[in-house]
Amino acid sequence: LASGVFGSVEVFAIAYAEDRDAAAAAGPLLAAFAAGSLLGGLAYGAVAWRSSLRRRFPVTVGALTAGVALLPLAGGLPGLAALLALAGAAVAPMLITAFTLVEGIVPAHRLTEGLTWATLSVNLSYAGSTAIAGAVIGGAGARAGAVVPIVAGCAALLVVIAGARLLPAIEATPSASPQAWSPRSCSVTSAARRCSTSTRSTSARAGRRSVRICTGRWTR
Repeated sequence: LASGVFGSVEVFAIAYAEDRDAAAAAGPLLAAFAAGSLLGGLAYGAVAWRSSLRRRFPVTVGALTAGVALLPLAGGLPGLAALLALAGAAVAPMLITAFTLVEGIVPAHRLTEGLTWATLSVNLSYAGSTAIAGAVIGGAGARAGAVVPIVAGCAALLVVIAGARLLPAIEATPSASPQAWSPRSCSVTSAARRCSTSTRSTSARAGRRSVRICTGRWTR
């Protein structure tokens, strides 16, 4: 649901620019939204967070919702660009937190599947929000399109708050999480084997060497 904000915001920005007879300004408006996300992601990644992901996730979704709630206040193209940059600052932190949660919850052997489902949900909500925003704008005008990302953000925030208790309290660092990454010890006996090993030989001028590779998994 939160990713439904992205598509509807983009449709709204383009319609807003066209409504003001400045279709060429649509590109800079979308660039402002993306730039805000870039800066927000850099700032989010630079902080050594002590709070758990479960607590940060509702905060990031709430920040995104609060940002798009200000879009109807835009008094012109420069104002809308500033508000888009402000709202975009919450996009990357929200996505980072969401996908890190998936990585911490899903078992290692199903991580690819889990991330695929998460990506699919992002794409579906994005596509659905663009269609809804287009229909709303076509029927009620460009300014009415700002309602769609606000509704999508509020709905996402309610779902996240309601389901927050179901999420494990994954800490900021993988080593402190309930599912910490640790290498499995290699066993030479097939019955007690806990990791897959492979041996490869490489040639060098000095001779030959063997490299043994041991894989790991998420352990509780």
